[in-house]
Amino acid sequence: MGSQRSQAETTDVLSLCVEASQWTDEDIRQKLPSVLPIFKISFSACHQNENTSQILYCICFRFTLVLLHYVFPLFRRVNLAFVDDGLQAASVVIGSFLPCLEVEKETFKLLDVILPALQNFLTCFLEECVAKSTENIEAVNKTLQQSLVVLENCISVVQFLMQADSIGTEETSNIPKAFLHIINISLQHLSCSKDTYGDYIELIGDTISTLCHLAVDLSSKFAALIPKFTWDTFNGEDLEVLIFTCDELCLTASYLSELSNLRAFVNVWRTYASLVNQHHNYLITNLDMGKPVEALSKEIKNGFNLLLGLPSSDSLNDQNQKLMQRTLKTLNFCLKIVVSLCEKFRGYLRSAHYSLVSLLFCLFKFSPGNITLHSYPSQFQKNVESQTTIGIEPLLLHLRNDEEFVKTVLDAGTELTEEISEDMGSFLLLLIAVAVPASAAVMIHLKRFLHAIFAAVKDSHVSLSLPCKRDGVMYGGQQHSSVSLYEHILTRLCVLVANLDGTQFQVLEEVLIEWLLSGHLWPSLLVSDVWCFLARYGTSELCLQHCVFLLDILPHTVSYSQESLITASLLGRLVSKLTQADKEHFMCTFKEKNANPDTDMTILYSFLQENEATEVKDCKCKMMVSSIQNINEICAQQATDCNFVKLRQELELLTPVSTSSVPFSRSSETSLSGVEKEFADSLATLWERMPEKLMGATVVDHIVACMAHASVLVIIHFSNAQLCQILSLCRMYVTNSTPVVCIAIANFLEALGRITLLSSSEQESVLSLIAECMAGLLQHSNPLVQQFGLETFVSFGRHTVHENVLPMCLDGCSEKVQEYVTNYLQQEPHPIPSEHTELSIIQVQSNISKTMDKNNAFISISDFTNIANIQPTFEGINVTNAHEQSDAKKRKLNDCETYKDQVQSLLCKLHESQRLMREMKECGESVKPSDINEIKSCLKELLYSIDALE
Repeated sequence: MGSQRSQAETTDVLSLCVEASQWTDEDIRQKLPSVLPIFKISFSACHQNENTSQILYCICFRFTLVLLHYVFPLFRRVNLAFVDDGLQAASVVIGSFLPCLEVEKETFKLLDVILPALQNFLTCFLEECVAKSTENIEAVNKTLQQSLVVLENCISVVQFLMQADSIGTEETSNIPKAFLHIINISLQHLSCSKDTYGDYIELIGDTISTLCHLAVDLSSKFAALIPKFTWDTFNGEDLEVLIFTCDELCLTASYLSELSNLRAFVNVWRTYASLVNQHHNYLITNLDMGKPVEALSKEIKNGFNLLLGLPSSDSLNDQNQKLMQRTLKTLNFCLKIVVSLCEKFRGYLRSAHYSLVSLLFCLFKFSPGNITLHSYPSQFQKNVESQTTIGIEPLLLHLRNDEEFVKTVLDAGTELTEEISEDMGSFLLLLIAVAVPASAAVMIHLKRFLHAIFAAVKDSHVSLSLPCKRDGVMYGGQQHSSVSLYEHILTRLCVLVANLDGTQFQVLEEVLIEWLLSGHLWPSLLVSDVWCFLARYGTSELCLQHCVFLLDILPHTVSYSQESLITASLLGRLVSKLTQADKEHFMCTFKEKNANPDTDMTILYSFLQENEATEVKDCKCKMMVSSIQNINEICAQQATDCNFVKLRQELELLTPVSTSSVPFSRSSETSLSGVEKEFADSLATLWERMPEKLMGATVVDHIVACMAHASVLVIIHFSNAQLCQILSLCRMYVTNSTPVVCIAIANFLEALGRITLLSSSEQESVLSLIAECMAGLLQHSNPLVQQFGLETFVSFGRHTVHENVLPMCLDGCSEKVQEYVTNYLQQEPHPIPSEHTELSIIQVQSNISKTMDKNNAFISISDFTNIANIQPTFEGINVTNAHEQSDAKKRKLNDCETYKDQVQSLLCKLHESQRLMREMKECGESVKPSDINEIKSCLKELLYSIDALE
């Protein structure tokens, strides 16, 4: 009886399959609910009767194919109830039918149909959840339960396929596509679940947690399944599936990273790397490397930022320690994959260049010697910095020769994203690392690269000023010495320069000239040092050509501007590198230029002081004589504004560059001793006239600073009475003047410690005043002035024979300052005062530098109003407070934009006035003397105003 019933059921199912193959879409919608129970009952019968199982398997297989081919595509076009029926049918196939089938090609064809159906079901469910996320949370929870069934079925399919030795993708291309789509839409839904469900997420928290667990589990299992797939890379369709699989795996890893599932994240990336390395010969021209590199770069940067968020205490607790170790391992893993991809796809990374530049910038930000980790314990720094060394050099090894990458680096410097503009020092390190050792790609864009380096130096003032050290270049087998960031940049740039050929050297010269005259401090200093490197290791003939060229352009720079000062300074350094014959040739050229009344070469004196050539001595004597004349006219109350401007400039030029050119022995007589003595007497007279009531005013303080510096040059010619008068004024200026004046006074005091005072009744008074001035410096509120005071104190104790000055100085200081000085002398580190930060000294130094630049740039005729009517006490000077002048200058700068249109109008009026005067001259017209004087006065004021603008 059982056999007859089984045969009857078989006949019923067979006839049903025949009938189902002829169903219309409407028949399927109506009859499917009644067919599924028959199918399930019939399939169960096959387990009870082995004789009929083979027939039933074939029938069920045919029925399933009919069901999948004709029914499942309809479920996306009908309501959710039909999707539930489709999922029920798929579950029957996977849960009951699939385990009884062999792992063979026909079964793969079955899965190639059913998995896309499951993909459609899951997409429908998740879209329904999003649509009803704020309407019916119970319906959402029920729909999510259906999504769990889809993922469970997929896991069952993966476990079934794991039994296969290999899976060909010739006729099963939908399997990897469907799996990856199911995984990614699930992970994407999870990553957005908090925003999607908002406050309702707590009500469906368990379901979301289960969904997350199943999605992550499926991603890990599928990653383990991928090596079993075989790809016919010569088949265009198979190659497309392979590329799709690689791209989707990157997306999967990104979602897993957002869910913080490290194990699955590592499994997916490991599978991706293995798959790409295995087929990279076929993928090299087809696979988009931008996707994996961007994803891995983002992961690496997030890892570094996570480490930066850890507390900077001396020791980390166990939890933070584990977090650090786990993050470091992840960084190491990701960096190795990026390096491997760059090695395999070398030359085909164009789409990944921007991500690689961003990654390298991040690595340099955390590289050894940078300020980023300055406050963290040394062991923590070593652990983090060791990861950057894993990536920087290996990556650059594969990227330096890539011209497109070099162009991307240069473009990043011109576009200056917010990330780069916040840390130009790290970007500067990146530029130098790409340029050295030089590659053919760098040489192609040499001019642009050099400009980019100097532009980055211009914007890296903060980074260049930080007290950070980096490993220098090993030389002579010795250990690496620690160097500053500036020295690091300079040495690498010199390495680049040393490898240039003749054509490229011309490009270098053009760039050096342009940045030397740019008016920016740091680039100009770097140009000077690079040029001196060329002079030292090049020929004297080449250096002579450069000196003559610089001598030609010096008169064309704005007088006493930063460009002229740095150019003159560079000339002084280059002259010392010349051979004796070339030096004599240059000095002859200098003499000819200096003899020309249209060219002013006096600015060169300050930078040629150590040269004993007659031309230099003549220039020095010429300036001293001119200064004496200006001082005499000022003291005789016959001076004009021009006398004060010229005196200030001459005092600046007479300031000794170093103490090596200053005579400190009274027994050394020179050909200029008479002029120097007269110059010292004139300076002493001018010191007596300096106004006490106007201390702190910009013009007065600037003159005092120049006088203090210039007084060092003739310090041995001052008498004790003159020194008493000078030091009395310095004592008041130390406590009531700007830091610029205090630093100049500190240099003057340091020079006093190098000479032996004459024996006289005023000697004790001089020593007492020196002690009081040094005490004022040590107790100054400005940390930079304090540091100069300390150095003056040490220098005075090292050179002077008047040892009683130092105890007298300390007696005038507070106990706190005395302890401060004692710690400094014992070389013990002392704590930074609470009112100052670690970088306060650098900030003050920057402010002083800016102040000096502004003083040089903005001192004009208006600063010397009524200066010609000077009185012995300078009461006639109408000088505003330094702060008021600074505010006024800022307002002028802000108003400059409004005057641009008026400049053209001014030029037109000047041309019209010039034409009018020419016509009057030709016609013989007479003009009143009063009118002529008024015109000259207006033109004079206009010229001074123009000079100030320059």
